[in-house]
Amino acid sequence: MNHWTENLERLAVCPDAMVWAKDYASLEAAWAACPRGDWMLWLITREVVQDSPEHRRVIACLVACCRPSLEYAGEWRETLAGVYDTLDAWAKGEEANLDAALSASYAAERASYAAWRASYAALSASDAAERASYAAWRASYAAWRASYAVWRVSYAAGSASDAAWSASEAAQADIVRKHYPTPPPF
Repeated sequence: MNHWTENLERLAVCPDAMVWAKDYASLEAAWAACPRGDWMLWLITREVVQDSPEHRRVIACLVACCRPSLEYAGEWRETLAGVYDTLDAWAKGEEANLDAALSASYAAERASYAAWRASYAALSASDAAERASYAAWRASYAAWRASYAVWRVSYAAGSASDAAWSASEAAQADIVRKHYPTPPPF
C-alpha cells in the first residue's frame, strides 16, 4: 500500500518536510502536528487562483502570520501595520488601495534589506574580532580563557535564537491551523 506522502513527493516538497511527514500515518495527523507554518502555507498556496475567495482567505492567513513580526519592525511598524490593515480589508472584500500598500511594503523591504546588510557588516566585524581573539588565545592561556567565555556566551545566544526561531515557526503553524483547521486536498 502507498504511503500518503507519495503525493507530496510528486509535488516536489522540500526534503526536510518529506522526512518529517513520513512519521505520520495521514495528512490530517501531520497537519495537526506540523511545527512549521511555512510548510503548511506552501501546501495551501500552491494552486490558489488570484482574486478568488480562496485567495482572499490565504491573504488573511498570511497577514495573521506576519502581524507578530511588527514587534521587530522598528520605525517601519506603523507603515507595515497599515499595509496589513489594507490587506485585511481586501481579504474581507472591502475596498482597499493595494497599490499604496504594495509601495509601502516595497519601501519596508528595502529598509529591511539595508538593515540586514548592516547586520551582516557587523557580523563580519565580529568574525574579524573572533579571529583576533583566536590569535590572542595562541599567545596566552589567559586570552584563551576569555575567548572561550565569549564563545560560551555566543553559543548560548545562538541556542536561544534557535529556540526563538522554532517557537516562532510553531506559533505560525498554530495561526495557519486557525485559518485552515483541515489540510487542503492535493
